[in-house]
Amino acid sequence: MLNGKYFLNLNITTKTQFLHSPYGHYNSYQEELYNLCTKLKKEGLGYNKISQLLNEKGLKTPFSKSSFKGNNVESLIRKGKVRERRIKNMKSHKEYGYEFETYLTK
Repeated sequence: MLNGKYFLNLNITTKTQFLHSPYGHYNSYQEELYNLCTKLKKEGLGYNKISQLLNEKGLKTPFSKSSFKGNNVESLIRKGKVRERRIKNMKSHKEYGYEFETYLTK
């Protein structure tokens, strides 16, 4: 028989990819640019025409804050698609499962 105070300890271990991403997250400006560029591309516009429209609206590239060129638009769309695929393929804690460990301490 156990006398005195004992504590039941429970350790739960799991993994997930949703808590931290080494690639960071889009801010609202980057998200707006990506959505606008992909929309215009689906409408049949080329990268140079999209860059002209963005420049006419006074929008700047996210990092260098310079005017858009066709290659900036192409890169923004390409990297955005890579990001979407990566997020879609992330695993949650439910897919990794859990490990339980219980023990008594005094």
